[in-house]
Amino acid sequence: MEEQNKLAKDYVEKLIEYLVESEVRKPPYITIVSKRQLFYGNGRWSKATDSKLAKGLTKFLGIRIPSDTEIESKNLLYGYDALHKPWAYLNNVANYSIRQRILWQVIDGGKYSDIRPILGMGYIQKDGSLNPEYTKGISCYVFFLADKSYRDDQNNWIRNQPDWVQHQILRNQSTHRKLLEGKIKQATKLVKNNRKLLALKEYMELEVPIDRAKISWIDE
Repeated sequence: MEEQNKLAKDYVEKLIEYLVESEVRKPPYITIVSKRQLFYGNGRWSKATDSKLAKGLTKFLGIRIPSDTEIESKNLLYGYDALHKPWAYLNNVANYSIRQRILWQVIDGGKYSDIRPILGMGYIQKDGSLNPEYTKGISCYVFFLADKSYRDDQNNWIRNQPDWVQHQILRNQSTHRKLLEGKIKQATKLVKNNRKLLALKEYMELEVPIDRAKISWIDE
């Protein structure tokens, strides 16, 4: 299990590293990626030199997500919760890898010190509403170059995105602080590093052209 955990964390790091090198340090100097894409691939890494990246974390690990029907059948058969969907494990792997290997490299002068993250809580659906089944925890990340000279390019890219993508970016901006402040009572190193991330204000310079008055989740 320990070896699988290491392979999984290495894999998630490579997924993010590819996006940083291909979309953040090159035009459009900004990218957005959801946990779902990390788990399933969804074509984001189809052009990567390492063909394994296109698989997504679930296929890379050989994990199959059981259907609700399968779970109900097994539970009835054995009389207890014998089968589960592995979301908790996948989320823990992704959270740990991105936190330890990407975010800490942003704040400690590491190889991602030129990058800024925006953490998002909840998935925005195609109609711009918040998916009521996924409103807690980190669900989506925005990464962009910190250098202010790229802000016009980044804002132009945002303006050209579909409405729901713009809504997701705005959602990230709205929940970034809440997600980081929510860890204040945890481990000392995590608190210290989250405060360093909170001190990075460049994410407020990104402009999302959406009328806030029409957004139902803006105060959540």
